[in-house]
Amino acid sequence: MNNKEIVREVVQAYLDADMEKVLSHMTDDVQVGWPGFFDLEPGKDAVRKFFADIPEIVSGSIESLIADGDTVAGTRRVTARHKDGSLKNSFFCDVYELENGKVKRLKSYMVFEQAGVSA
Repeated sequence: MNNKEIVREVVQAYLDADMEKVLSHMTDDVQVGWPGFFDLEPGKDAVRKFFADIPEIVSGSIESLIADGDTVAGTRRVTARHKDGSLKNSFFCDVYELENGKVKRLKSYMVFEQAGVSA
């Protein structure tokens, strides 16, 4: 499996809420962050803990993936149900850095759909 196929599998597992499959494709010391917001502590446990408390994904799609060596960038969209029951759309551009076929670093840039504006 090449790096682009690995990332496609990771993103699809995330959209399917299969966190253990996502984590199986990450290094033990993976670094995950959202530039301009925050970074998680390194490691799978921090990723597992963070994603246990996110809104329920109702739908999502992979829009594009571009690979260059050990770096894969992709865009996706997600509709999530929040604690108040509302549905909100989010758009992401993720940059994955892989090492030996596993995600070593993930930077996720996200934009929330604004009221009155549709994509």
